[in-house]
Amino acid sequence: MKKTKDSTQPEAQASIPAIIPATLSEAVKQLSPNEALILAIAHCSNVAAEKFNPHFKSKYFGLGDLLAEAKPVFASYGLAILQTAYTTDTRIALKTEVLHHTGHRFDFGELAVKSEGTNLQQLGSITTYLKRYAISTLAGISAETDLADDDGNLGSKPKPYASQAIAKPQTSQPSKSWWESIGITTPTQIQTAEGILWKKGWLREGEQLDFLPEDKVQTLTGNPKMTQAFMEAVNNG
Repeated sequence: MKKTKDSTQPEAQASIPAIIPATLSEAVKQLSPNEALILAIAHCSNVAAEKFNPHFKSKYFGLGDLLAEAKPVFASYGLAILQTAYTTDTRIALKTEVLHHTGHRFDFGELAVKSEGTNLQQLGSITTYLKRYAISTLAGISAETDLADDDGNLGSKPKPYASQAIAKPQTSQPSKSWWESIGITTPTQIQTAEGILWKKGWLREGEQLDFLPEDKVQTLTGNPKMTQAFMEAVNNG
């Protein structure tokens, strides 16, 4: 389970001050923008996957869960995450930046997917996906269920600059999702595949690939001709 932050614990206060940028401590103000970003990333915990997918009987985390973890940690070091979404005739793009209280900006570039044939509901779903993907990547946050958690301590925060033990390689590889098993791996491919399945009525608009019913999964993955046709549609999307 994800550890909750208890402001009554001295150790938690020492590692992540419960403060806002307007009242940053002198110690935090003395940090360079790079140092502040490094510490913020180091103190972001993995997010507990608490939303349930009934089709695959698995859990996942949403954008709100991600922001609830990342925003307070970044704010405690005088940092704010800025995301700007915009569309053109051909694509939906999201720009992600991190602003330091001194005015320094870190530019993490853009993520973009094709916008042809999308409606407003699809636009919202795509934007949410891009936001979640960008924030989890820049903050180094993953769902706890994505990792082996033998002792239940994955949610604990690492100590900056402390030496870390090298993890032993796992003897078995985690199983791939159905879309990865047929070659759908990039954000663009995923969004295109979702759009195709929305139009076919196999997914409701806004649903992601992991909501596809099992019989439809078998149709796409168990029939080579159907798999080939679907992949051609995705790649030509």
